[in-house]
Amino acid sequence: LLLFTSFAFQTQSFAQVTHVITLNVDTENLDRNNPEEESISSFSTDQSIVETAFPPREFTITVETGSIIVWEAVSSSSSEDVIEIIEIERESGPRIFSSDRIKTIGDGKVRALVQGETGTDVFKYQISFKVNGERRIYKIDPKIKVGS
Repeated sequence: LLLFTSFAFQTQSFAQVTHVITLNVDTENLDRNNPEEESISSFSTDQSIVETAFPPREFTITVETGSIIVWEAVSSSSSEDVIEIIEIERESGPRIFSSDRIKTIGDGKVRALVQGETGTDVFKYQISFKVNGERRIYKIDPKIKVGS
């Protein structure tokens, strides 16, 4: 029993944490000029430390190396609208993922494993998304800080 308890504790201490970042978009009032306005979009997260919540382009979370981040999106104005996150692309700062561009795996979400740290800098990235399968692509560029 003691061996099992010790093993269970060690397993939990190295478990990966998954951070879900949800982009909330007012699809009824969204147009190509306003996806980063506070009245149109915002972010929410389940268990991440949010350093800056508003405006959306300044949204900054802190995560740990080894964490998994999942980006998803929902409409805040219509349950009928489907928002698909197409990709996450690095704009500046230290490289924290295995690639500078991470695409959806077909379910409208993007997943990435955090592999690097940012130190005192931030990882600035761009989220590309579309609504209801339309061709128009919208972009927002929030930030991530990574500590050990």
